[in-house]
Amino acid sequence: FYGDCKVLYMVGAGTFARVYRAVSVSTGKVVAVKVLRQRYSEMAEKTEQFFREGEMVKKLRHINIVPILEVHSEKNSQYMVMDFVEG
Repeated sequence: FYGDCKVLYMVGAGTFARVYRAVSVSTGKVVAVKVLRQRYSEMAEKTEQFFREGEMVKKLRHINIVPILEVHSEKNSQYMVMDFVEG
């Protein structure tokens, strides 16, 4: 779980983060959860970069940009919740 999002399975991974398909327990909506890799979560510069990216994109609304719904830091995990887009 990340917040109220129950992880179903991983859909992608990169150097900086992993992305999971998840479902919001409260709304039943399928979402994507982008999680900063553990090795970067203790590096202040990387966590700040992750949050800056999330907060900047959160304000944007465009057909070609996946909307970010939330950006969180919980225990030792940093993650953002986004609309899930197939493909």
